[in-house]
Amino acid sequence: MAAKAKATSSGARSDAYTGILILSLLAQLIGGGFLFWDYMRLTTPSGPPESVNKVVARPGKLTKDGAPAPQAPPAPPAPEKADPPAN
Repeated sequence: MAAKAKATSSGARSDAYTGILILSLLAQLIGGGFLFWDYMRLTTPSGPPESVNKVVARPGKLTKDGAPAPQAPPAPPAPEKADPPAN
């Protein structure tokens, strides 16, 4: 009697790279969730929390004592060109 051929499965076998791919997808989804959470927290109708305004001075915003927010210092003047030496 002839030996019968074993039926092979048509599915590919998963290896370590498949696991790494799944972990990276999970990390991307978690990172996207944190990004969305932070975006929604900063764009609420009440505005960002007060701790953000202490760090970032926004133009047109007032400080807690009612004074305007400090302006950025002006840019330094461009250096003047020196005359070439005479021969």
